[in-house]
Amino acid sequence: MVCSRLQFFIFLFYFFLPCQTLRCTTNCSFTYNLTQLFDIPNQCGQIVSAGKCIASVKFSYQTQKYTVQIDADPSTYIYRAETRRFAYIILSPIIPIFFYYDIHYSCQNTDDCARDLIRNAAIEILQRQFQIGAIENELAPLISSPPSISKNLTLNCYDSKENILQCNTSRKPGFCLIQHKIESNSINHSCTHEKSHISVYIMTYLLINDSTFDVACNLSLCNNNSTLRDVKELMFKHNVTVTLSGRLMDNEKIEIIGNNGSKWIESIILITMMIVALALHS
Repeated sequence: MVCSRLQFFIFLFYFFLPCQTLRCTTNCSFTYNLTQLFDIPNQCGQIVSAGKCIASVKFSYQTQKYTVQIDADPSTYIYRAETRRFAYIILSPIIPIFFYYDIHYSCQNTDDCARDLIRNAAIEILQRQFQIGAIENELAPLISSPPSISKNLTLNCYDSKENILQCNTSRKPGFCLIQHKIESNSINHSCTHEKSHISVYIMTYLLINDSTFDVACNLSLCNNNSTLRDVKELMFKHNVTVTLSGRLMDNEKIEIIGNNGSKWIESIILITMMIVALALHS
């Protein structure tokens, strides 16, 4: 009797496994102007069996283009960083404002899940229609010193203990930095000499259960909580972020995407456990 039940579950396992093989679009890449609607081209018709579906969309507001990549991966393991959003704004005296928005998804819950997720994400961002000129005009007074002044300015910044320290000198340029880890609500103030050639920037990223909002500036003592608040309000006003805290996406939504990543694998694991339990009791 036990033997027949064991044979039944073994049959069920091997019957169920091929039915749950994940199918994903692969080798699909295309670039559109920001004025073009999202539409997957006909040449993106190659679909294969995979361990997970992956996709990304990268918006460059400097080139006025966005690039989509949809692919399949044989691995069944999904790293936390494979589902993320990232926004980067650079103000520099030598180039126009650089604004970059990047979205990545990795999933396993349904066939072509990443393709569907990235389509919805791309449409969402395209509908926001960021006013880049307005963002630059309103952001610059908060974080950027005019080039003629910043070259000769001895820049003071707050350190991690909110003491004042000299950051910028003629021999060693740098800028002030304030970093907010939103999940833990921890804020760090510092002076940094990395990337000083790119002037000042806003950088924010979002992972599952992890999000940060960074401001680099070259005005005296600009890495304070008031600057952080004002920049966050500006990013929210212009729809770069979706909350006043600086998130690029509602935390509940990104958790749902992450938690739906591997439901079909959980079903296979459950059947395997049933087979092992029957074998141990036979």
